[in-house]
Amino acid sequence: MHVPTPVPVKLADVAAACGLSITTASHALSGNPRVPEATRRRVLDAARHLNYRPDPAARKLGRKAPSADQGIYQTAALLVSPREQLYWSSNEKPWKTVMKDRLRSYGYGIDLMTWTQNPRDWTKLRSVLSGRGITAAILAADGFDTAVLPAQWDGIAWVCYSADPLRRHLHNVIIDHYSDAILSCERALALGYRRIALFLSDSKRQAAAHEPFVGGYLASAKQFGFEPVLEWMNHAWVPADVEMLAQRIRSNEVDCVLAESGYYLTLLSRWGVLPPGTGRAVLDQIDDSSSKFAGIEQGRAARNRIVVDLLNSHALNHEFGVPEHPLLVSVPGRWQDAPSLPPRSPRV
Repeated sequence: MHVPTPVPVKLADVAAACGLSITTASHALSGNPRVPEATRRRVLDAARHLNYRPDPAARKLGRKAPSADQGIYQTAALLVSPREQLYWSSNEKPWKTVMKDRLRSYGYGIDLMTWTQNPRDWTKLRSVLSGRGITAAILAADGFDTAVLPAQWDGIAWVCYSADPLRRHLHNVIIDHYSDAILSCERALALGYRRIALFLSDSKRQAAAHEPFVGGYLASAKQFGFEPVLEWMNHAWVPADVEMLAQRIRSNEVDCVLAESGYYLTLLSRWGVLPPGTGRAVLDQIDDSSSKFAGIEQGRAARNRIVVDLLNSHALNHEFGVPEHPLLVSVPGRWQDAPSLPPRSPRV
């Protein structure tokens, strides 16, 4: 028995069902904020009822494959600083793929864009987002002050992807560095280490009082009764600086180093300032390049899923602009063992 091939529903059919032009229907499906909300809902309902699937040629316009249940193309913007653009565009890490796949599951493609703190750049960017019909954006805010975000941008749902817990005027998903520092200290103590030192970038020194790593580390020292040793590192140090650091490490009898990144542990080893047998762990493992060290794997894949889920929820509920009650979601990391932090016999 011959079964006729179903005729695919076209955009013109959706537009006709709503009594609208094809252009208006297209703008409604893409989320263009200029389309009235009642019209947009009418078009969405018609598209779902007719089981409309966009033409594959739309992919040439930079759209991604829609989800199976929605069947509607949308675009989310991922806004990064100029210094991070190359990193995001050229390095395909698994945790980045999670973000793209999660967005695709909700029917979103993704546009990578750069942003700065210059208000004139924000005005231009707002025009670009509006012109592309983008109504959802992820703001990678590390290293920038998001206070420049205009409050009147009420046509876009925002989620801030940041390591800084102080940017709370947006919905913010952060890494829980405070808890990660406590977990690292607990693990080092359980392995027999007693003189644990924390090494951070010198750039964080001025904001040390608000630095989550410092807060968690000092809380651990108080709770578990060890003397804190806090060091600030600079990759541009001259030999005299390195020698002074080596003297402080020896005088404090440091037997374990918790460093902000694998890069700093590599510097310490290159400088030869750590006594033999010193344990080493990383507080912020962001990719496979640091996997030779024990420490915290920051769960960026989990964070990316949460970021996208939160963004999609706010977009569906039409929660646009700067929120009245911002959410702060903290994502803890996961400890991973490695030979750099072997068990150590407790001191007698």
